[in-house]
Amino acid sequence: MLVISFGIPKSGSTLAFELAKAALTFAGYPQHRLPDDLVLPESSVNFMNKPDIEHVEAVLRFMTPDRRLIVKTHNRPPPRELPHFEALVRAGRIKIQLPVRDPRDTCLSLVDAGDKARATGQAGFAHIHTLEDARAVVGRHIRKFQIWAALSDALLLPYDQCAFDTETAIRRICAHLGIDAPVPEVRDHVMNHAFTQFNKGVADRHVTEMQPVDSESIRAEFAPFFRDFIEADGSDSVWVRQFRKRHIPEPDAA
Repeated sequence: MLVISFGIPKSGSTLAFELAKAALTFAGYPQHRLPDDLVLPESSVNFMNKPDIEHVEAVLRFMTPDRRLIVKTHNRPPPRELPHFEALVRAGRIKIQLPVRDPRDTCLSLVDAGDKARATGQAGFAHIHTLEDARAVVGRHIRKFQIWAALSDALLLPYDQCAFDTETAIRRICAHLGIDAPVPEVRDHVMNHAFTQFNKGVADRHVTEMQPVDSESIRAEFAPFFRDFIEADGSDSVWVRQFRKRHIPEPDAA
């Protein structure tokens, strides 16, 4: 089984990935590094920069049938490939996990990352100077999020749960993956030893760090995402359901 962890940058994506990675490891599924032709060579973790069906199938061919492995990505497959991904989900060959965070807090974290990148001479987020820059990044990635969320059985992992109710998040990850891992040990490992790209670790930053006019503007811009994934649990997303209807035929209609 291949687990694909997609996250909007600075939405708690590294934390969610590390929680699932540790849960798999403690459950007896070592997370060995994949060959450089299957994942991004310069990344220390299994990061898939191009998660299209060709690359996913290549990883599945490389894996033994009893192996369970998680890869991280900030990208998405072409929408036309969604029926193929849906077939892999239904066959139990892949699972999708999606960290979810309030876009306003993600924007603030992206601006922090931009400031840090420029101060340390790193390229990653150096182009993000302003809240408007951050909004553009979030907007592009929310469209990618919608594609992954359209697949069956995708597990949504709220940022606040991963960061502040971590054992609940771990139990949900284990249930989703069908594994048994020692929850306190997983939590201790991730929170005290793993590289999670920890920034401030504060809930609802926008309440005290963002001007009300900006807060309301971002909420209006990403209204469907707020409605279905921040104010609800995504289980009845009109936004995703309509996208799914366009791109993934039901089994009897295929």
